[in-house]
Amino acid sequence: MWLTLNKTMTNGAPTINHIPCHIRQIEFVLAAVACDRCGLPAPRVDTATRTAVDVDLDHPVLLLVRVSVHRCAAFRHYRRAQPPFLRPDAIYTQRVVRKAVEAIYADGMAFRRVGARLARDFWVRPSEAMIRRWCGAYGAARPLDAAYHAWVVAEFSGILCVDDVYQRDLALLLAVDPAAPDGDRMAGYQLVHGRVDAAAVADFLGRLAAARIAPDEVITDGSALYPGVLAEVWPRAAHQRCLFHETRRITRAVLSAIERVRRTLPSPPSWARQGRGRLLRPPHAQSPVPPGAVVVRWRDLGAPREGPRRGRSRPIQASGQSSRAAPECPPSDAPRGPTRRDRPPTRPPGAGAHPPRVGVGVREVLPLSVRKGSTHPLRGPFVGGGTPFRLV
Repeated sequence: MWLTLNKTMTNGAPTINHIPCHIRQIEFVLAAVACDRCGLPAPRVDTATRTAVDVDLDHPVLLLVRVSVHRCAAFRHYRRAQPPFLRPDAIYTQRVVRKAVEAIYADGMAFRRVGARLARDFWVRPSEAMIRRWCGAYGAARPLDAAYHAWVVAEFSGILCVDDVYQRDLALLLAVDPAAPDGDRMAGYQLVHGRVDAAAVADFLGRLAAARIAPDEVITDGSALYPGVLAEVWPRAAHQRCLFHETRRITRAVLSAIERVRRTLPSPPSWARQGRGRLLRPPHAQSPVPPGAVVVRWRDLGAPREGPRRGRSRPIQASGQSSRAAPECPPSDAPRGPTRRDRPPTRPPGAGAHPPRVGVGVREVLPLSVRKGSTHPLRGPFVGGGTPFRLV
């Protein structure tokens, strides 16, 4: 038989997927069953059909189970016969539940990966929440392994670490023997739905005490749930806090104090915030000029400036011509004034030129000794004698 599923694609157009599916019909009809209220036999009065999903290696399998319906005359109560391979009001068979629980307990798989594994191997895909409920019911109904706990009690070191781990709405209480000969050894665990409270801790530690685990020292975090319960369950055991949790608490306190002190510090000035976090020297902290040195500016040397000058005017274009083919301006015979390029180089201070000025706000002052006749690679020959000066 073919199983038809309707599915909506991402573009909104509905499509139909056909999956080959095998349907198996099963009858579980009894003449009478015991009433769940009075215990007397209730005769069969009708039949009903249930649908279930089962595992298979080759294709999906649906079960159509025909069960008998019984009526108790004393309580006027109806009840269906319960097949052994189905749970009450369940869709998946017991074999699906067993495969999921074995993947968690025997294979050590994560909850979120069990559904994909069952879909690949057995053509069923229960949700993660349902797998968690199955494992919780299995763990609650399963007693502690007598052989394992006998081994734990026989080699127990006397030190027990108790902690709680959370994942969304679930919590896991753990008890570990950290000083076992082969390393950390699991002494017990308990799955809790929701937050861990004092009642859950008391129930968990009571189960450990019933399994004849009597520690001399119990290590926990700084939670307030443990001291009172430990004093009731193991009154002679010493209670010690975990070194990791206490170190983390102290580290957080130190970092919080550092942050409070940092907020009280004054903010740096505007000139110190330039340079992407690199503190600059203030203008008054520039390196001092040595005695006898002459301070000049680059523009006082009269060297021509290289490259195009910002803001320079361009020749006017004729109408109908592009900027690439602009005509050259005809030479003019009219006298024109001197330009910056025509000005003679200015002599350094001390030779009747402009008075020396020191630039303010520069990032660095470079020391340089210039002698007569030396030439700058870009700005031409220097003038002046052999007196050392600084460029600002």
